[in-house]
Amino acid sequence: MRRRNVRHRLVLLAAVVVATAGCSIGDIRRRPPTPAPPPAPSSPVASPPDEVRRVPVPVPRQYATPFVEFADAEQGYALFTRCGNPEATSAPASDCGAILLATSDGGRSWRRLRHPEPLANNHQLYAAGEKLLLLAEPHGWYISNDRGGTFRREPMSAEPPAAVRTLEGRFQLCCDGEDPPRVVELVGDRLRPVPAQPPVPGLRVVAFAGGRLVAVGERDGELSAAVSSEAARQWRPMKVAPPDGPPAVLRVVGNHGDVWLIGSAGPGDTRFPQLWRCDQWCPRVEVPGYPGPVTSLVPLGAGLLAVTGPDGSGVISAGDDAARYSDVRWPVRNEYLQLLPDGTLFARASDGNAWLGSGMFGQRRWIKLVLERT
Repeated sequence: MRRRNVRHRLVLLAAVVVATAGCSIGDIRRRPPTPAPPPAPSSPVASPPDEVRRVPVPVPRQYATPFVEFADAEQGYALFTRCGNPEATSAPASDCGAILLATSDGGRSWRRLRHPEPLANNHQLYAAGEKLLLLAEPHGWYISNDRGGTFRREPMSAEPPAAVRTLEGRFQLCCDGEDPPRVVELVGDRLRPVPAQPPVPGLRVVAFAGGRLVAVGERDGELSAAVSSEAARQWRPMKVAPPDGPPAVLRVVGNHGDVWLIGSAGPGDTRFPQLWRCDQWCPRVEVPGYPGPVTSLVPLGAGLLAVTGPDGSGVISAGDDAARYSDVRWPVRNEYLQLLPDGTLFARASDGNAWLGSGMFGQRRWIKLVLERT
């Protein structure tokens, strides 16, 4: 069985986002959109962080900025892979191999882990719970089930190894060449068809969001959806309000019982997306007052969505009759927000720094993490 590979960044949220795309190994993360233009002079001033954790790390100064990833508020990793020019495509010199660091106290301290294959043309890092996955092309995948204590190697192949599938969520779409695609469940390291397929024409996306399994499709410009609270044994159709033009990309996200459908024109599109909030059905949510382009949208629960962009950060609250936008002036602005499984908000900045936002709903305490190479 050849599954549909997912090239987008899987946010590793309590609400898993799954979308279908191309079929190469590539970077399976959902990449942030193309950076939006810089903020206008009249943009609200962001608040300073509540705490700055500035920590010296055992990495030479000639290394480029790291890729930082967190599995929850405490467990995180930093991968340094290039010296000098970060855009270089040739293999690194022997004195510039990848350096892997880990933290288990929210970035207050970092320790060095042994990277199993530090000299490679392309490095990637993925983290979820106890699991840590490293890709070192062309050598292979290196998989740890004990937070980097030990690794086992999987060779490069046309399909990523079974361990990578766990990052794509319990429920996925399958398979290459099949029309229509099928909803499958990951059981162990195998993909198995669910007991009943959703009654959704033009199936495009499936996700476990807000405690429910949601499937959405599009055919001839019309959207349809179905929801199951019984692990796909039974499905209930849900009406979806007509879109303002069929979206090229559909995502389903959720948190604390909320389920949202997000439609956009495609990767790199920073215009405000089409929104639906789904319960018994999926009405459109219009948001007047948001000042500019959008970098990320993250569900917070209780009818709230966090939004970031070059003009600032804020919270969208969806009531019974209308939605409204409130500027919260978080220190994160144009960063791409992610929701970690424990409810923490996480963002990585282009300068290699990272942000952790703890708390509930829109009330967040922001910590800036700065790794200083020595």
